[in-house]
Amino acid sequence: MATFNPYQAPLARDHSTLFSKEAKKQTKKQTALAHLEEYLSRPIDDKPFVADDTLKERDRLWQNWTQFCEDLAIDSQTTWLTFVKRPETAEAQAPFRAFLRTYAETSTQKRPILGPEEYESKRMVNSAFSLTEVWRRLVASGEHHIMRQQRRDYPTQAETWRLRWISKEEGSREGPAYRIVKWLFVELAPEIGLETVPTYEKTEMTSIDVDVALYTLWSRASDIPCKPVTRVSFHANVLLAATGGFRPEKPTRTKVVVTVNIKRNKIKETSKTSRSRNGGWISFSITLVPRSSFCLASLVLARAVQDDAFDPSFSTVEEIFDRPNLESVDFIPLKWKQDFLNKPIFPMAYKTLNELWHRTLLVAGFRNHSRLYSLRVGAGARFDDVFESNYQSHRIRANLMFLAFGNDAGRDEQLFAMLRDMSMSRDTNAPVDIDPGENRELEWRQDVINLRHDIDIAKDSKERTRLRAKLNNLLKTLWQLKLEDKRARYFERVDYLRAQGLSTMDTYSRIDNNVILPPDSTATVSQALKVHVNQQAPDRDVHSRHYITSLLRYLTNAPIGSGGKEEGEDEAKTDGVDGLQKKQTRCLLCGTNDI
Repeated sequence: MATFNPYQAPLARDHSTLFSKEAKKQTKKQTALAHLEEYLSRPIDDKPFVADDTLKERDRLWQNWTQFCEDLAIDSQTTWLTFVKRPETAEAQAPFRAFLRTYAETSTQKRPILGPEEYESKRMVNSAFSLTEVWRRLVASGEHHIMRQQRRDYPTQAETWRLRWISKEEGSREGPAYRIVKWLFVELAPEIGLETVPTYEKTEMTSIDVDVALYTLWSRASDIPCKPVTRVSFHANVLLAATGGFRPEKPTRTKVVVTVNIKRNKIKETSKTSRSRNGGWISFSITLVPRSSFCLASLVLARAVQDDAFDPSFSTVEEIFDRPNLESVDFIPLKWKQDFLNKPIFPMAYKTLNELWHRTLLVAGFRNHSRLYSLRVGAGARFDDVFESNYQSHRIRANLMFLAFGNDAGRDEQLFAMLRDMSMSRDTNAPVDIDPGENRELEWRQDVINLRHDIDIAKDSKERTRLRAKLNNLLKTLWQLKLEDKRARYFERVDYLRAQGLSTMDTYSRIDNNVILPPDSTATVSQALKVHVNQQAPDRDVHSRHYITSLLRYLTNAPIGSGGKEEGEDEAKTDGVDGLQKKQTRCLLCGTNDI
């Protein structure tokens, strides 16, 4: 009879187990030693999170600084270290004060003007705030190139080697770097004529202003030429900025329920860790709204159907509303096809967005062309608790007389609401283009004639391309200057005549663009934008279907195949306007004819 030793099998298994544990232990030890050796020679990169553009600007300024030091035969590193150790001395301050003053005084560029001189030199740095930003970025570069290494070499003195910008002690602002800021505003600014107040007025775009701009985008399409996808993308980007103050980014395709994800592209340094936790995105949900101008969801749906982006596919707007079967649930997510998950739904280069914004305000008759930033200020006005500390316009929104004297001052809520609308002072009859005679004046400038001659005799194709681009930029600048001058003279004249009670009919000088609107184009969309629908659901659904269908028809009737540019290219430059027929092709964004 065979006997069973209860210890034999376990002993064999123990050897195997011990071998496995020992191997894992050795592997873990070797891995740890390898990482230790790696990190001993590679300390943590302690430079701050900055955008690529900011990093490039800092590098440019640092190159300027090192060239300045080389020209004056001074040592850059010694200069920075002396400044940190003895910031109150003239010896330590002098190199930086000299650099900043030189930077401002030599920032001149030759710019075209309309007079017979054709060019004049203009100083580009005219604000103490601009020069302060130069100093701020130079300080950041000094921290990176000089002080960071000093802290590594002398860790026990790490706090000494810091270019403190601001340290708050008993409410005062002090620090080596801030001493220069005080000098810049108090002494340098008056000496060389730098502005010490903002050179622009912080204005807000109210909902009325946004509505006027978006309606103009569609109703005056002949004066605002761009491709169909660009027009819809511009509409969407304006809505995103006006809705939550979001900066232009690349909103990704998410669930068309509709949830929009916006990448946060400007975050304070102290908030970077929270950005890492939430992925750096802000999400908000929207639905179809009665006022079509403000219906971002409609733009999302129209673009999605146009690109066949849904999975499963929807070929018409009606299918989106009618085909889904909810059965016993209240929610069905409409998913994107895999190929569309990382594609921008509203592709638009910032340059195009900015140009279309100013062109739209001009065509709408606005007297002052507010920056895109005014959309954020307007959003701040509608979310006081959220944005109160950052996005307040210069104009006080309240009726101060009523706050001070109550009903004795009257209420006039409607009047004060209108006073916030920049569109209240607009004039749609203001010129939006220059006439042929004014165009000929530009062509007879000597600089234009010389450039055209250089293009004709250039033998190298790359040189011809460079010269054509230079000519286009020059004509665009001259066209803008001419139009600005023409509009300024127009507003001056009509204001004077109207104040006298006289007619201004003889002042109108609108350009006949000879535009023929094809059916179902921008005209159909602009008509839908002005329809005021009942708040009840059936009326809203009917109108939403009509509006989205109009958008989709506009998008798909256009030559979509010709719009396959890479993202970031200037989509606004196009031959023709949304399929409109014109006698002469002319880009009103750049103000030039084909060359």
